[in-house]
Amino acid sequence: MIDGVRAILIGDATLTGLVSTKIYPVSAPQKINPPLIVLIRKDADPNKCKTESGGVGRLDEIDFTVLIMSLSYGECETISERIRFLLDGFQGISNSKDLDIEYETEFDSYSEQAKLYVKNATYTAWYKT
Repeated sequence: MIDGVRAILIGDATLTGLVSTKIYPVSAPQKINPPLIVLIRKDADPNKCKTESGGVGRLDEIDFTVLIMSLSYGECETISERIRFLLDGFQGISNSKDLDIEYETEFDSYSEQAKLYVKNATYTAWYKT
């Protein structure tokens, strides 16, 4: 599912103009220059549902985190706004994944050790399997 979310983000020229292709699942490589984005799958709640043909399928509810890291708080904010524009309300197929995505919440922090501003946003995706 995260690969479908990554494909949405990588496919946007505005976002890649801000972060290039530095959008990683789970963790970023060491010594990568910010800004960058890390996508982390958190929870999965598998659900059975009726299919259009009357059979039984699955519609998993998956929470995921989007971490944005930058040397500048303003840049974090700009990147976060673009990601929300792309993901919140997304319904469709991405990288062969049937997704329906909603924004949930976010918070800001600062990593004193890395000297980076961090935005941590949570989204929920409904993923047809």
